[in-house]
Amino acid sequence: MTYKFIFKGQIRGGKNHIQITKTGRRFPLKSWAEWCNREVASIDIQRLQYRLKETITQPCGILVEYESEDRRRRDSTAILDAIYHVMEKAGIVADDAQFKHVHFSDYGKTESPFPTTNVYITPTIWPDNLPPKNTTQGG
Repeated sequence: MTYKFIFKGQIRGGKNHIQITKTGRRFPLKSWAEWCNREVASIDIQRLQYRLKETITQPCGILVEYESEDRRRRDSTAILDAIYHVMEKAGIVADDAQFKHVHFSDYGKTESPFPTTNVYITPTIWPDNLPPKNTTQGG
């Protein structure tokens, strides 16, 4: 089964919203932590439609259809990191390292004033469903 979750509004990349103290301690900026908590609450509500009570503990595929609120260049790894963090904190997955098949599509600025990002998560059987790794050396 594939689960669809929707992020409404601009996704705030986690790795770009970190402060580092003089002693080297890292912590998220208040604005990012507030965004994250709002998204976790939204995901908690969305999971009810699937009656998804248990945390997914097996490897997963994730497909992200991303829209932005403006034409600024976006860091896809920061966006994925933020999505992974929200999904783990919301208890959708036990560990964000479970995302093994990753597909990210950036559709740029939306025509709507409200960007929407669709996230599809599919629990998979790993690695039995992969084609064999090409081990031949070129030449």
